[in-house]
Amino acid sequence: MGYRLENSHQRMSSILVKRLSSTERDSSPAQADDFHLLWITGGEAEVIIDFETYQASADTMYFWSPHRVRGWRHGQDLSGWELSFSVDFLDGGPADQRLLRTLGYFHSIDRQPEFKVLSLQKNSIEEIFVQLQQEAQSSNFLSTVVQQSLLRILLVMLERLYPDFWAGVPASAARRLVEEYCLMVSEEFLDHKHVSDYAGRLGVTPDHLSATFHKLLNYS
Repeated sequence: MGYRLENSHQRMSSILVKRLSSTERDSSPAQADDFHLLWITGGEAEVIIDFETYQASADTMYFWSPHRVRGWRHGQDLSGWELSFSVDFLDGGPADQRLLRTLGYFHSIDRQPEFKVLSLQKNSIEEIFVQLQQEAQSSNFLSTVVQQSLLRILLVMLERLYPDFWAGVPASAARRLVEEYCLMVSEEFLDHKHVSDYAGRLGVTPDHLSATFHKLLNYS
C-alpha cells in the first residue's frame, strides 16, 4: 500500500489522547501544526518521519514537532497510546514557550526521534496517559486545566528520560549558539535549507556558525 501526502493546517487549541489497538486505521504521511507522541506498548508498527521509515517495536516512543511530515501504519497485535496537542493548548506564557522549545525529543535534528521506555518507567507514564484520557472524557469545566498540568508533567518526565544530547559538552556561548541554531532548523528546515539562512539572524557569519558546530559536535 502506498502512502499519500496530505496537508492539514489546524490552528485551534486542542488535545487528543487515545489508546491504540490492532483495529486502528493507518495514518498517511501529513504535515500538521501540532506536537505528537506515539507510544507503542505492544506489537509492531511502521512509523514514517520526514519520509524516513522506522520499524517500531514494543516500548518504543516516537515524537514529532509541528510541520514535520509524519505517519504510521500498524502491524499485528498493536497496542499503545497516541497523543497530540496544539501549541496554543499548552501556551500559558513564556514558561510554556520555553518548555516547548527546549524539549530535546521534539527538536531532534541529529538524534533519533525515538527512545525505548524501560519497564520501571512504563507504569508511571501510562498512568498519566490514562488520566489524560479520563479528563478528556470528563464534563468538568476544570478538566482542561488538569489536562494542561498532566501534559506538562508528562513532557518533563520524558525529557528527563530522553538521552542527553549535550552530555559532556560544557555550557558556553558556543553551545548556546549551536542550541539556538538546532532549534531554528528543527522548526524551519522545510523552508530554509542553507546555513546562511540562519547565521545572519543569530548575529554570526555562516563560516563562524559552521566552525562552531563542527568544534562542538565533530560534524558539519
